[in-house]
Amino acid sequence: MAGLAGGSWYFLIAGILLQCSGVLITRRRLAGALMYALTLIYSVIWSLWDVGLQFWPLFSRLFTPAAGAVLIAFSVPLLTSKVRTRRWACSLGSVLAVGVIAAFISSFQPKGIIRNGEVAANDKTAHDVAPNSGPKDWPAWAGDTKGSRFSTLNDITPENVKDLKVAWTAHTGEAVVPDKGDAEDQNTPLQVGDSLYVCTAYTSLIAYDIDSGKEKWRYTAGRGNSTYQRCRGTGYFDATTAKNVVSPNSALDTSVSPQRLFFPTGDGRLVAIDAHTGKPAANFGDNGVVDLKAGMGEVKPGYYQQSSAPLVAGNLVIVGGRLIDNFETGEPPGVVRAFDAVTGKLVWAWVR
Repeated sequence: MAGLAGGSWYFLIAGILLQCSGVLITRRRLAGALMYALTLIYSVIWSLWDVGLQFWPLFSRLFTPAAGAVLIAFSVPLLTSKVRTRRWACSLGSVLAVGVIAAFISSFQPKGIIRNGEVAANDKTAHDVAPNSGPKDWPAWAGDTKGSRFSTLNDITPENVKDLKVAWTAHTGEAVVPDKGDAEDQNTPLQVGDSLYVCTAYTSLIAYDIDSGKEKWRYTAGRGNSTYQRCRGTGYFDATTAKNVVSPNSALDTSVSPQRLFFPTGDGRLVAIDAHTGKPAANFGDNGVVDLKAGMGEVKPGYYQQSSAPLVAGNLVIVGGRLIDNFETGEPPGVVRAFDAVTGKLVWAWVR
């Protein structure tokens, strides 16, 4: 039971109400619609008590029940012959439909996720790192493997941000290619030392000097995806400091490309690139490349790709994948895999 397992009793109560509502509606009883309305009101009260006026938590709790209420409201004419009740139900359904549509449209608009200063000041988890006390690099998609997302550097402040000027601009040299699928630049660059690493929608990885913007090297993987061009980020691995979580008592091999970037490609490959030279790491997979389509059965062009940044955890690099589904039977399954960050050998796989 939800309460005994540490969850909310709301779900048990709401489930009972919905069961009763469903039974009554199948028997064409108006009481079923009224019980669903009671469930929706109960859900609204519980949601506001549980999360307050936060858009996404409220959206996830109330969107589906509200959409169901619209359908049931417009079905009331099938449950009663009273004209006045039918009119009220249709009017209420129209109002709910407008709200549901408005909420759906609003879900595609940017929503602030940073709370105001007063709330953050009272939240002990919001300031668990003192300014300038943490690392000066940005070696992971979210700042670090813990997903901190915020820099501890305090050179830029709310007071001086208005005075910032563009230091340099770099162009990847890539343009949208017709008939090559939807393409957008959505990547989060990584910064390690004096290098800024940027991946492009058309499967290139570029290293820039952070002071001048001068291009240091460029690796082009080629063979992108035919339907969806994206690279949202890369993973950074340093064998000289990483822990060996696979064999805790064994040292990691640091003789070949000890600092490397893991670059996901649009055609389902994972490439390990030497962070200093831009060359594939020779001891990773097949000359720096692991084919992620291996073992997945038949994978047609465009049906599977890597679009998100790999996660580096210890000496593991963990990847998921984007699948094109609902097109036909026999499509590749969803799978999350961990590879040895040094050798590229498969360590484990989780298949849905």
